[in-house]
Amino acid sequence: MDPERVVIGVPGRGRDASVPVAVSDHWRFREPEGGAMGYEMIEADREMFERSWRDAQGYHRRAAQFAAEGQRPSLVFNVGSVALERYLVALCALHGAMPFNHNYTALALAAESVVAVPAALVGEIRSLDRIFNICSVDDYHHGEPEPDDARRVLAMCEGVRALFDPAAIEKLRAEVSPARTS
Repeated sequence: MDPERVVIGVPGRGRDASVPVAVSDHWRFREPEGGAMGYEMIEADREMFERSWRDAQGYHRRAAQFAAEGQRPSLVFNVGSVALERYLVALCALHGAMPFNHNYTALALAAESVVAVPAALVGEIRSLDRIFNICSVDDYHHGEPEPDDARRVLAMCEGVRALFDPAAIEKLRAEVSPARTS
């Protein structure tokens, strides 16, 4: 399965068809085969990594700033949760293993498939789905985080950020982006 593709509005269509691709700065769009409605969006791992890495660091800095300013724990938690999600997506993109869902359990499992993630950190990450499960169609909920949850999510961000291998980042950055060669 191609980890660079997200199919939008085209259930049941093949993903390996040879069809024209339009290229933008970050995304390639192509019409699905057979005249079906919708488009496939394909983002190269490098672009996904760079965007997610930049976003993760920004949200993480802001959550830490809010915590230092004594802002509401729910604000720190919510911004920190976005940072954590972006760090996990960046980690997966760095290694070419994108999850098919962005709940914390799926993100933790995808991260575990590409790097050694400490079991305690995986447990902490997965625990967030009990509070903040907004990616589930069947079990959508957004609970109220406790004050300690703000501290926990910032610690999780630090733990995931430590999993990034600078050599792997440099290798990915040195590669030619597929979106720019099509």
